[in-house]
Amino acid sequence: MIWLLAGFGISLALLHIAVQDIPLGVAYAVFSAIGTIGSTLVGVFVWHDTLGLRRGGWLCVVIGAIIGLKRCQ
Repeated sequence: MIWLLAGFGISLALLHIAVQDIPLGVAYAVFSAIGTIGSTLVGVFVWHDTLGLRRGGWLCVVIGAIIGLKRCQ
């Protein structure tokens, strides 16, 4: 439980630092996408979830959206 709370605190502290350099919308979108991609990868590698073509494709869309948001600044 302590690791979970520490992780939340670190994540929010890093989000706070990121907001000082990039717009809030972009920072939050990247923050959410990292959580989505990270939880999917943990599911695949730790819990042996399947990473099918559709799920992998949508993850590529999320990564592409992050890149697109960053390039539009």
